[in-house]
Amino acid sequence: MKKSLFVLSFVAVSAASMAQTVILPNTLSGDTYTSPTNTFIPITDAPGWGYTNIRTNSSIGINTSYARSGNGSVGMTLLDGAGKADIEYYNTSGGNYASMGRLDEISALSYDWYRNSSSTTNPIHNPAMRIMFDADGDFATASDRGYLIYEEYYTFGGNRATDQWVTSDVLSGNVWQRRFSPGQTIEKFDLTIADWTAGASFGNSLDLTNAAVYGISLGIGSGWSGSFSGAIDNVTIGFNGSDPTVYNFETQAVPEPASMLALGIGGLALLRRRRAKA
Repeated sequence: MKKSLFVLSFVAVSAASMAQTVILPNTLSGDTYTSPTNTFIPITDAPGWGYTNIRTNSSIGINTSYARSGNGSVGMTLLDGAGKADIEYYNTSGGNYASMGRLDEISALSYDWYRNSSSTTNPIHNPAMRIMFDADGDFATASDRGYLIYEEYYTFGGNRATDQWVTSDVLSGNVWQRRFSPGQTIEKFDLTIADWTAGASFGNSLDLTNAAVYGISLGIGSGWSGSFSGAIDNVTIGFNGSDPTVYNFETQAVPEPASMLALGIGGLALLRRRRAKA
């Protein structure tokens, strides 16, 4: 009995060290958006989160197509090279972008992704994660913003796994830089976040030694010839001095860790009573 109580206590402590935020769709049975739009479509009960950059013959939504840590995930599809679809989070204050934390103080950054074997696009592709940054950390200026983009291929090479969930540790992987102004890809694909924040530079790259993070983006396309079907889930981000947050996408609420602990203790109490009667 003491051993069982210890296990329950350990689970409760572990859950407390990593906060989970469940993101529900705009329709509780699940949603899927297919109409082309660049407009940000907010997720009602998840401030900052929304769908965007949905192009022709593409879809995205929180649904049950590829259940992960519960009953759902963010499913995404495209049919050809014109396709694209993203889910994004923006941190704002007073209607303006605001810092989530310094880029060099990220302590956890990962996500789960899935690629269905029916996908015909290049086998190196998987849903990408993009970290939105303001290079000098001053949000009064906007010309120094961009992405650091993680795609699994640039860390491990080869083809992506199919028909199984994969967890990518973005913090230890290679990321490449995309400047917004002017729109330019910095073709340097073997640097980590730590390298960029330590002052690495290449061509016209932005200096990220003082960069602040203000959002994250995950999605598929564009320019992926062929089709893709897959999903993402369990987006995790944390900064020094605070516990990481895991964003778990579900079609209905799942029990909080405290509720699970209460259920476990209740079950132990019932077991005691049954043994006493025996």
